[in-house]
Amino acid sequence: MKPFPRLTRDEEERATAIHLEAFVIDGLTVSSHSRQQFSKMIQGGVNAANWTIAEPEHDFRQCIHDITSWYSLLRSNEDKTTFVVTARDILQAKKEKKVGIIFGLQNAKPIGDEIGILQVLHRLGLRIIQLTYNERNFIGDGAGEKTDCGLSSFGERVVEEMNRLGISSISLTVEVERVLRPSSCQRIRWFSRMPAQEDSATALAIRAMKN
Repeated sequence: MKPFPRLTRDEEERATAIHLEAFVIDGLTVSSHSRQQFSKMIQGGVNAANWTIAEPEHDFRQCIHDITSWYSLLRSNEDKTTFVVTARDILQAKKEKKVGIIFGLQNAKPIGDEIGILQVLHRLGLRIIQLTYNERNFIGDGAGEKTDCGLSSFGERVVEEMNRLGISSISLTVEVERVLRPSSCQRIRWFSRMPAQEDSATALAIRAMKN
């Protein structure tokens, strides 16, 4: 692989100016949620980040505990972070030179088989939810399953409810990185009126996925 060409001084200055002017949002981060990390992101020009606030295997009770811990973390870092529940919060974070924290999940396991829990999590600040992880849940198959059944009937209703909750604020974005097969992606896009987020998916045309 050829090394990247070095930029001239003028090119570096122009690139820096473009970066600082742009809105930079980290689509998915699981990095350590520490004051030092927040400072590094601000220094790097990151305006907001979809932060995974709970482990993929956590259930509803554990997820609530995780959210409570994040509330405390945000309170102790108010000079560096902004809790993002609307798009306006991201604008404010950039203006104040802070990093906006968007609550996200990499698995819908906390929902279980109760759609009503979505509204509870939304009220608590959750704005991005990945439907499945490696294993199958009530919503659909995960990336580690041998089958490709896409969304279940329950999963279709979940996506519809996520759309409904997205009307008054940033939508609960549907992530499809762990539902990589074509049939799954098509069904999610069909039922979701909001944009589907594919932030770390692997194109099967480039590299076949091995279970």
